[in-house]
Amino acid sequence: MRRLFQCIVVSFIIVTVINSCAAFRSDINGQYFSEKKHIEKKNVKVLFDFFYYTRETGKDAIPKIRAYSGVSDFNDIFAEALKHISNIREYETFYNLSEDINDPERRVEKEEKTRVSDYVIQIEILQENSFSKHALGYLISTCSLDLIPIGYTWDYTITTSIINNNGETIGKYSRSSSMTNWCHVLLVVLYPFHPIEAKTESIYLESLTNLFTEIENENILK
Repeated sequence: MRRLFQCIVVSFIIVTVINSCAAFRSDINGQYFSEKKHIEKKNVKVLFDFFYYTRETGKDAIPKIRAYSGVSDFNDIFAEALKHISNIREYETFYNLSEDINDPERRVEKEEKTRVSDYVIQIEILQENSFSKHALGYLISTCSLDLIPIGYTWDYTITTSIINNNGETIGKYSRSSSMTNWCHVLLVVLYPFHPIEAKTESIYLESLTNLFTEIENENILK
């Protein structure tokens, strides 16, 4: 009986630690609001050049390139946002990796895709957090078994640069938002409604959609 009770207690602790979190996000900063302009445009070929960065302030001297966007369904998010640019005849993508510095074939591939494109749209996605705050929060959360509410905050900045076939940057825009994942025993009932993955996806989708809407309305891709 005692062993059964111990198993139940341990199981409860494990489930609580894993699930007693709920994520909340801020609005998108720097949003573009304007009526759509009806302008005749020619169709263009575009290279979307992706950079995924992560940085822990207080630990990393510079942002680090990573291969992962931060969400599992990024391709679907990108495809949905891309519907807001109407005159892209054809497009290609390139995902930058830190290993590219030692990979001549990858560099040549990017140069060739750039050469045959009318425009290059660089998309930089930066995820930042405070190393000291996260480390301290993790320590308090673990020692208290989630009895003390702890918030882990990530800041997201998505920057888009448009470069023409002469190598000139003709437009640059950015959107930012933050998300806090709160951990506490009583939040276990809120988790199904506020999962961190869904909040991150919504930041990406709203930011990219708004950025592409601005590109479309300002007729940058002429």
